[in-house]
Amino acid sequence: MRIGRDRLSGLFFLALCIAYGVEAQTIQVFWADPNDPLTPKTFPTALAWVGGFIAFLLVVSPEPPEPSHPWPQLKRFDWLRVAALLGFMVLYGSALQRVGFLVSSTAFLVAGFLLLGERRWWMIAAASLPVVAFFQFSLHGVLGIYIADPFLEWLGVIR
Repeated sequence: MRIGRDRLSGLFFLALCIAYGVEAQTIQVFWADPNDPLTPKTFPTALAWVGGFIAFLLVVSPEPPEPSHPWPQLKRFDWLRVAALLGFMVLYGSALQRVGFLVSSTAFLVAGFLLLGERRWWMIAAASLPVVAFFQFSLHGVLGIYIADPFLEWLGVIR
């Protein structure tokens, strides 16, 4: 068995998951929580187990043959589209606090869909505004996580 790039990265990921799992066990549980099925340790421990299992499978799986050279594969990517999407991400991050979550997230999704080639407006509208509105409602109304949104405050929807 030879140690290739995939196995080496799998070993690194396995070590990282083990360290994360050990560190997750140091999370303090409140005095009223020790018998609860969900504690602050639950998700990190499950994440460490799942990641460790996937890393273990990566270490013991047969290694595919090495590709000839990666440069020809990199040349056929559309790097201009990638740069434009990264630019949209920067604009989204800078507009988030000024414009608000609803408007900036919807505009980012619409611009991303158009950039990636979607031209059906009904599909763009159905996949952007309702998703963002549901996410905003879930955060603000259900979970109680406040996201400042000047546009919705201006409309009087949230305070």
